[in-house]
Amino acid sequence: MNNQEELLNDVLEQVARELDIPPHKYKEAMERYDAIKRHLECGTYPGSIPPPSIYLQGSFRYGTVIRPVRGGKDCGFDIDIVCEVNRNKDDDNPEDLKEDVGAEVKDYARKNRMGRPENKRRCWALEYEPDSQGIGLHVDVLPCVPDCDNDAGKLIPWQYASTAIAITDRDDDAKPPEHSWRSSNPHGYAKWFQHICQPGFSHIDSRQQKTLLFEAYQGQERFYDRAEDIPDELLRTPLQRAIQIMKRHRDIRFCGAREHKPISMIITTLAARLYESHSADFATTRSALRFIVEMLAEHAVLVENRTLREDVRALRLIQRDGDRWCIPNPVNPHCPGDPEDQGENFADRWHEDNHVKAKAFFQWVSWLEDDLDSLLNSNDVAGMKGTLTEAFGDTIASRALNRLGAKSTDSRAGALVQAGATAISRFDVPHRQKPTWLTQFTHDVTIEGKATRDGWRTLLSKLGFKKIAKRYSLRFEAKTDVPEPYDVYWQVVNTGHEAEARGQLRGSIFAGGKVRNERTEYTGFHWIECFIVKDGALVARSGEFVVNIE
Repeated sequence: MNNQEELLNDVLEQVARELDIPPHKYKEAMERYDAIKRHLECGTYPGSIPPPSIYLQGSFRYGTVIRPVRGGKDCGFDIDIVCEVNRNKDDDNPEDLKEDVGAEVKDYARKNRMGRPENKRRCWALEYEPDSQGIGLHVDVLPCVPDCDNDAGKLIPWQYASTAIAITDRDDDAKPPEHSWRSSNPHGYAKWFQHICQPGFSHIDSRQQKTLLFEAYQGQERFYDRAEDIPDELLRTPLQRAIQIMKRHRDIRFCGAREHKPISMIITTLAARLYESHSADFATTRSALRFIVEMLAEHAVLVENRTLREDVRALRLIQRDGDRWCIPNPVNPHCPGDPEDQGENFADRWHEDNHVKAKAFFQWVSWLEDDLDSLLNSNDVAGMKGTLTEAFGDTIASRALNRLGAKSTDSRAGALVQAGATAISRFDVPHRQKPTWLTQFTHDVTIEGKATRDGWRTLLSKLGFKKIAKRYSLRFEAKTDVPEPYDVYWQVVNTGHEAEARGQLRGSIFAGGKVRNERTEYTGFHWIECFIVKDGALVARSGEFVVNIE
């Protein structure tokens, strides 16, 4: 690894740490899980053999949990709990089971003065109030019974197949809604995933990971007394870190189109299958993530129904047969062509609406690949922060870079902080006019940039053009939530020897409309900024939109 690759790995590791659940919140979540578990184990489920089996599933158990994004903002953590009631599926009714488990969940909520649980399609949802830092906890309780008739044991090792369950599934499109059984195997999947993860622990420094967590969160309520007291469940391998980063990137990129965003089970399954036979080759988050993304990108030709490369096709990772797509659950696989098959195909809806979900998946992979390239090619912290913000959100980007600079003492971190200070000083030039309005920031304004040049690819950006050639026509448009009427002002600042020699350093603030047109004329570091003034006060300011002309 060269220095730039090492720096990128440090930054990606810190991004993942910022996404992960803090140790004190993990401790609190496990205490609440234990309380729900005890309550459900003591519940009444007619016709069952007590007690039910209560266990975790999903990202909490896989070690890939991240704080979700809802409405463009970070919110609380999700925890998924399975309530496996010991009843015979053939003698049971899925709607009855759902109501029996729901009665216990409602009773728990009532005793703990919580809001009424939501009856979702397959589970019951509980919501805990956010703490003083705005971090809440969302709990899903999944009712199910053992699925002794599952045929998955014919296709996969028995240690995975033996834990299959039948979950309740409600079809809300039917009138009235209809309930049915669906096959699943969260316990088997967790064992499969943990088996793949295991070799990755040889690549990590457990003591260092715990020390970093202890230093970052020491002093929080309900925290651990010593670094070594932090549970091993909070240690993360390169595979787990890569999945956390992929999930967050997906959440940000699909913030306004949630119905098409790739589901976490697809991301986790594909990443694990690719990592499975290469854990010895990829000892860092950067290398594991890069390999996974590159191999997923190789499958994009399937959207056009073209043939995969022979070595890629041999992986049987993502399959397409005509209009049908298949990504089987590795511990409960779907068998195409078998009318009695009850296995899971995570891509069973990819054919709908002209393959819109498949297209969205591969568009996201392309975005992720481009963002990784941009980060690797960034020459300074300003450029890296811009891509990190676009890829993971402003809060995570800022926290990751600030924490890395504040906590690390090695030369790379020092260079990172120094580069950040240098980037800030580049805006502090004497010919830049300072705003004189009364400042009352109550709204937002951003700049959307478009660069065109005959015979060249059109460039679009909301964060700046970090490397652009001369002779591009630039169009800047202000996007603001300030209610009309208001006044728009712009400021264009040039630097560099060419602009200075031509007397074009500029820097004054001038009135204008929502759109401003410019051209790339002089090499150097330049920027444009937008100001929104209402009733004589500056209510929104965009910040510098950098145009770096080479």
